[in-house]
Amino acid sequence: MAHIPSLPGVNAMHPLREVAVARALEVLQEEILFLEANLLPVPSIDPAIPIELDPIAENVFPEDLVPLTRGELEHLLLRMALARERFGRLARGLSPQQMKAGPAGGWKAAQIIEHVAIAECWYLDRLIPLPEDAAGAAWGARSLLIGRLHSLTEEELSVTTCFLGEEWTPRKVLRRALELETAWGAYVQSLPRAERGVMRPDPCWRGNETVESDLFPFARENLNRGINQLLELGLQLAGWLRGLGEGSWLAAPSAERERSEEALRQLATVHLHFRGRLGRWPADPLVRLAQVRIVAVQRLEGLGEKDLQRVNRAPWGETWTARKVLRRFLEHERQHYDHLRQVLAQAGE
Repeated sequence: MAHIPSLPGVNAMHPLREVAVARALEVLQEEILFLEANLLPVPSIDPAIPIELDPIAENVFPEDLVPLTRGELEHLLLRMALARERFGRLARGLSPQQMKAGPAGGWKAAQIIEHVAIAECWYLDRLIPLPEDAAGAAWGARSLLIGRLHSLTEEELSVTTCFLGEEWTPRKVLRRALELETAWGAYVQSLPRAERGVMRPDPCWRGNETVESDLFPFARENLNRGINQLLELGLQLAGWLRGLGEGSWLAAPSAERERSEEALRQLATVHLHFRGRLGRWPADPLVRLAQVRIVAVQRLEGLGEKDLQRVNRAPWGETWTARKVLRRFLEHERQHYDHLRQVLAQAGE
């Protein structure tokens, strides 16, 4: 089956192709009217004809690899601003009761708004040039987390923030990072020896319940001690990998090597995920949305020529470029603009 491009508002996992195509065409019609209303150029696309493209990699299309020009960046930033104003008008008009609207077991309106803000942080991380190899990505992501921990102010050391209902403190971030560094490191080292009893750890978004000690005051010396432990675990793993570089690790069956690389990429994801849980996160979802967008625009406006042309490999090995990041900003916002409208429509029925 040919691939339908992930147009804004289309659930790429929808099992019915015909429904996805019909929805894509509806969204395209709305987007054309949106562009015309804001006096923006309208692509020469016949909305009556679905466009089908085969990606060159997972969620990567040929145009994603075309270097972004400074003029295109400015145009896309304007598109982002207008799309955010459209989303913001809808979100700002919600009453406190509507913020809690949502299906049983599904996201509430406030959670949709927060998710959009969190996703923008995630997309910005895709602009960080990490090493392409799995071990290098794990080391680079760990270094980014350690750098952020070192930079925490005394005030930030005592901050408790809430991300999608989860409480986070620097103490909790360090605890979870150490736990998963230990678990994934042990798992990687168990693979060549085929050790029994070493289970594949859970991904970083599971097992993040807050324990009482996570909320205790966090002294600088305790922070530094934890950072040193994290660094030492990383050095031990790196040394073990180097020691096996000419031995059983590279000589292992390909399936085993793939499991090792996947584990190292999971470890890189761990550290980027927990790095994003540090610092202040306003309680008001609308303030969060505005705060993250300010940071995003500053980051995007500050991209140099090399940044606009660079092809990055994110922790999972997926391909990212500045053009793709901007594409996903717009697609994702449109997707959850529709999501929010749907939740509100259902709540009003």
